[in-house]
Amino acid sequence: MNKNKVIFCCSIHIVKLLTQILLFHLFLDLCTQYYLKMALVTLQKEVIICLGSSCFARGNKQMVQLIKKFLEEHNLSGKVNFKGKHCFGNCENGPSIMIDQKRYEHINAESILEILENELL
Repeated sequence: MNKNKVIFCCSIHIVKLLTQILLFHLFLDLCTQYYLKMALVTLQKEVIICLGSSCFARGNKQMVQLIKKFLEEHNLSGKVNFKGKHCFGNCENGPSIMIDQKRYEHINAESILEILENELL
């Protein structure tokens, strides 16, 4: 008897079916990994606006609307995490925003648009 022969106890059809099932599961795993990575990539930027009373009184109330409008016009609403923070603790340099931990101070209606274009587009 030849010792190098491998004897299968199932038909070739079952082997093909099992191979297809394994390939399908591999495909599903790869798709899942891809879309999970894409979900992480799509929310790359974070914009935080100071909503403390000093910054708010100096113009961040208007900045909230300008930022929202900018995000909508450039289809970034689902890609940028935009939120407010009670106070940055830097009132003398307000109004302030932060984009990915980088702080911008003394912003106004003109500078905010330039900052957003440079950081988000």
